[in-house]
Amino acid sequence: MHALTTCQRAARLLGLGLVLLAPATSAQPILDTKKEEPKPADPAGLPAKGGLAHTPMPAYARKVAVVGASISADFGLKDPTAPKHALPRGWNMLVDGSIIGDHETLMLAGGLVFMDPLGSLSKQLDKAAAAEATTLIGIDALFWFAYGARPEEQRMELFERGLALFDGVKAPLVLGDIPMLQEGPMLRRDMIPSLASVDAFEARLKAWARGKDHVALVPLRKAAAAMHAGEEIVAFGHRFPTKGGPPVLQADQLHTTFHGALALWCLTLDSWRTLVHEDELFAVQQGPRAIQAALNWKYEPDLEVVKYAAVDPTESTYARARGLRKRAPAEVPAKPVEQDAKRVPGGEQGRR
Repeated sequence: MHALTTCQRAARLLGLGLVLLAPATSAQPILDTKKEEPKPADPAGLPAKGGLAHTPMPAYARKVAVVGASISADFGLKDPTAPKHALPRGWNMLVDGSIIGDHETLMLAGGLVFMDPLGSLSKQLDKAAAAEATTLIGIDALFWFAYGARPEEQRMELFERGLALFDGVKAPLVLGDIPMLQEGPMLRRDMIPSLASVDAFEARLKAWARGKDHVALVPLRKAAAAMHAGEEIVAFGHRFPTKGGPPVLQADQLHTTFHGALALWCLTLDSWRTLVHEDELFAVQQGPRAIQAALNWKYEPDLEVVKYAAVDPTESTYARARGLRKRAPAEVPAKPVEQDAKRVPGGEQGRR
């Protein structure tokens, strides 16, 4: 594959109708793209003149930590022909490639969490804290605190201990709930909690999250049920078919394919956006087509971009004003304060 020039990449993005363009990066997967923040253009600290290209990166997107188990660790998606350190086309690539601008993605999830859920997740959260992560995303972080070969009466006790690990997290936190799965190649019957237990996990998780303005929950249970029933998933303003379209589950019927991960990621974005002020949503791509095109531009997998139908065909992108916003803007003011012309360098009134 021939490397694309920066101009060619930009042309590709424009042709595919991306909402916003990220700053040019190299063709290789760069996870730590943190650069020196642009200096304010005036004493008030307002963004420099010239638009979003000079707008400071919102705090929530600067350093995102991915924690959890095998779906978050891209289980089964590694291309054996790809370079050793190349990212699989899966969850971590979606998280990293969807964020526009300078940021860092901490890939902390592991595929062996089932062996020691408490120890594994505790280490992941310690690393996230040490790195001062600005957002934590754990779509399957609690899965093995509910599943696993143990007596039914012991499941809730372990689940409570898993929740307790997140009590100290103060950054924005996005967690998936517990799906109701069936016996299969990767799950024995004795590893699966009862329906009553799954209902209890869901009620407990909602109660724990209630009143925590920095926590958002992802309906993983409903998404998993839709995938196994062949029903569509509606997420991020689009419809994702789970039957008749790209496969969403791997052969083990437990782990997602790329397009299954894309559907879950868009569902996660629906939840994540409730923690973000609408004036800061520009930091993340605004639709599944834009996300796929951004991955092709940044990582050059040169795969087809699948167009998913919008819930409202009249909208080219997902409406930014939707959803409850619990947090005030972290960095960029919604409406910059008007400045007296004498106080602003260059004599310009209300520079933005």
